Parts: sequence; structure tokens; C-alpha cells
Amino acid sequence: MGSMSHPTNPLTTPTYDGSGQAVHPAVLDFGSGGSWAGYRYWMAMTPYPGGNDYYENPSLLASSDGQSWVVPSGITNPLDGPPSDYDQWDNHMADSALVHDAGSDTLWVYYVEFHETSNAIWVHCMEVSSSFSKTKHARILTTTATNPILSPTVVREDATHWHMWHTRYPIDGANLGIVYRASSDGLTWGDAQVCTGLVRTTFPAHYPWHVHAEVVGNAVEIVVSTTTNGTSPAPGGKIVKASTTVASPTALTFEAWALLDPLSSGWDSNYLYRASGNSSRLWYSACNTALNWRIGYAVPSVDVWQQATLRNPWVDYDQLTYGFAAFCKDADGWVHLRGLIKNGTPGSGSICLNLPTGYRPDKRWVAQVPSAASPAIGRIDVTADGDVIVVVGSSAWTSLCVPPFYAP
Repeated sequence: MGSMSHPTNPLTTPTYDGSGQAVHPAVLDFGSGGSWAGYRYWMAMTPYPGGNDYYENPSLLASSDGQSWVVPSGITNPLDGPPSDYDQWDNHMADSALVHDAGSDTLWVYYVEFHETSNAIWVHCMEVSSSFSKTKHARILTTTATNPILSPTVVREDATHWHMWHTRYPIDGANLGIVYRASSDGLTWGDAQVCTGLVRTTFPAHYPWHVHAEVVGNAVEIVVSTTTNGTSPAPGGKIVKASTTVASPTALTFEAWALLDPLSSGWDSNYLYRASGNSSRLWYSACNTALNWRIGYAVPSVDVWQQATLRNPWVDYDQLTYGFAAFCKDADGWVHLRGLIKNGTPGSGSICLNLPTGYRPDKRWVAQVPSAASPAIGRIDVTADGDVIVVVGSSAWTSLCVPPFYAP
């Protein structure tokens, strides 16, 4: 199970074609008390009704709360496209990204134009002012269809340091991989540098399809939507997270758990697609088996405390005062224990409870705890099989309030 909860229903996203179906969300949050052109949140996206790429053209929406989205007065969608020589699957737009340039106070919408009939793929940038005038910077990047730019995501560090990550193939053998480019102005980009760290090393048979980068504290979180096919989209993908820094932008470290895993039913049960955000909140696109493409909003799963079943002779010390022995797992995959227990005899085989699958460390874990013993330091072991053992403690009382441990 991923660390974030799938929403029951998708968001309502107005589209110029009237379908409400959209993909490739890229969301900017101007922060509490902040706004741009009257709205805190802005989203670049592309409509995609039933998978029809004729409508897959860059568009802008705005929101005051990140969940109720509108087309602001003065914005006309699409911002660009479709190409005059549109050809299904070959010549079309796709893959939007969104950046705020603080220097000019404008939004920069990056998007890809596939022109496979001429073996070309172009990245354009549409600059949008707060009065909604538009300036198109055309073909700021060009590659071939056999070495494509897919899903660019851009981070502006400051006026002269811009960072782009995108996917392309062949990198990982003949498969998709992630590359990095640098720019001093957001328009002229350097050569691609292959990033270290492969999705399939952490998630076997998964490859990066779409990416979104965002600065979180001193790090850069990259949200990666995976595919189970090395060179094209396929059902069964996950949304996972990698971390890096602007100082070492090609060194990616993938977290050992997914943000979202695929479901077997629901509006997002077929493909999990491009996402935007981070491990605290996520806007993501997905579809069902009928290819109805929508955008949803996910937040970390809230795991409630689960009462532990204590093994005889261990019992709760005093439930009214100290509560019952319990466990939970937080959104980052760390397991917490609590409680005060008594009546057992500590020792190497004194199992007080067993944790279920998903709440167990991958190796034996050892911690010191308070107890009524003399000296007052006890020892709790948690095995890879989930056994919680009171190795050292007191039958009068022993605490289960151990430091959290990670459960893959």
C-alpha cells in the first residue's frame, strides 16, 4: 500500500473542450497569504478526453484552496495548439510544466510538441503575465523522436540558475531513464546529463515515465510516475519519490516505498500518470479502464492507533491512566509503539505481541526503554517476523514507547 490515500473522486477541472478530462498537472502554490493574479494556486495541464491527443494542449487553471479549480477571467485556453499539421499520435502537444519567474513576475508554461513526421520533438515555453498577455518562446529545446524529451519539469533556483529534469530513452539499456539539464535563463539549456539511480533498482520492472520536481526544504523531491513497459506507458505503474539537491542534481535516491500504488477499481484504476507536488500533497492524473482521464488530489494516509493483542501473561498496566498497548505507521513508513505493560517475565523468549505484515522491520531492531527494573533501563527487540520481545525489563511495568523504526 502506498503512503498516500487515493481520493474516492477526482477533482473538477474545467477544460476548453468541455469534457473535464485532463492530465499532466503542474501546480504552483504561492503560500499562505500569497497569490498571483488573485489566486494562491495555479495549475498547468492538458485536456485528454478519452485519450484524444488533438485536445492535449497547454491550459491554465487557478484555485484558492488547491481543490476547487476555475478558468480565471482573462485566460483563454488552450494557450497554444493544436499544431496546424496535427496528426494523431505523431504531431501533437503534451507534457506541461509550470514555473513562476520572480524577476518578471510571470508564469512560464513549458510544454512539448511531438512532430514525429519530421523526426523532431520540441519544447516550447509560453510566458504569461499577470494581465494574461502571452509571449511564446518557441523551440527552446529540440531532439529527435528516437531520442525524445518526455515530461520536462523545471525548478527556478534564482535568476541565473534553472534546473530541468525529464525522461527519455534509451538510457537504462534500451529503456527510459531520467536526465538533467541546466540553464542560466530558463530558455537556453545545456546538454543532457544522465542521472544516477534507477527506478527499477528499488521497484523491479518499473521505469520512469513522467516526472515533477519541487524544492522541499534543502532538498529537491522528484515525483516519478512509473510504467511497467521500458519505452511506453502501461498499466500497473506506481507514483514514487526520488530525492536530490540542486548542488548534485544528477544523484537520485529513490525512497523504498511508493506514494501511490495501483488500484483494481475506481476512477484511477488503470494508469497512474503525471503527478505534481510532493510527499505531503499530490495532484496526479490517472484513468480507469474506459480511458476517462482525470486529476485527483492525494494526501498522506492517516494510520490510526491499533490496539495490540498482548500475549499471556503480559497485560496492560493501567488502560485508564496509560492507555492500551498499540501501534501505528506514519505516512513516511515509520512504525510507532506505545503503552505500559506488566506481569510477564522478561527474557530472550518473552514475546509480548506480534506486529502484522507491513509493520515489521526488515532486520531485528533493538531499543532501550524505561522500566521498573534496577537499573531502570529495559530492552525491547522487534524481529523481522514481527515479534516484540521484552528482553530486559520488569514484570512490575515495562514501557513500549520505543523510538520509531522503518517498515518497508
